[in-house]
Amino acid sequence: MLPLLLISCSVFKSNYTLIDQGFKDAGMRSNTRKAAIKALKCAEKKHITPRNYFMVVDFQLPTNKKRLWMIDTSTGKVVVQDWVTHGKKSGTRDKASSFSNVPGSNQSSLGVYRGLLRTPSKHPPYNLRIQGLEKEFNSNALRRTIVVHSSKYIGNGRKGLSSGCFSVQRSVIEPLADSLRFGGLIFAYYPDSNYLNNSEYLNCD
Repeated sequence: MLPLLLISCSVFKSNYTLIDQGFKDAGMRSNTRKAAIKALKCAEKKHITPRNYFMVVDFQLPTNKKRLWMIDTSTGKVVVQDWVTHGKKSGTRDKASSFSNVPGSNQSSLGVYRGLLRTPSKHPPYNLRIQGLEKEFNSNALRRTIVVHSSKYIGNGRKGLSSGCFSVQRSVIEPLADSLRFGGLIFAYYPDSNYLNNSEYLNCD
């Protein structure tokens, strides 16, 4: 079993204005930015820090759009912006619209995750194992073997689907996995009413 990483730092606080501006400059939608900053603030209230890197996926956008961003929270600079898949049962090849935490659903899951470890993969060079932090929405990520991994079926006109994993181009898996392992944060967003109303990371106050 993979260890649960309990990374905390009671004195750490991100520059939310800097991060918001970085995402804005990179073209992220305003509702996604607002939710991402809320989730980050809440994580830090829980003493869960992003280790300088924070990845956001906006499932509102279609597959042919670059809907994944990773930002350096210390500088406000987006260092990766690229394509990412959704689960094959989450919608059509072009668009995601439904999400699940249920094993075997083959759907993507929403919410806040924490990067754990790089692990061997059939998709070279390796996977990033991730831990879902939201009980109702993504807590089965480890059980479902949800990971960030490379694939040949996303990007440059390709619209592949996954079993719920975050599949990305080979060219970006190394910077993503190397930056997010050991506690980097990931936030998968869609304006689903159940998620908006019941996420503990969007309703922290």
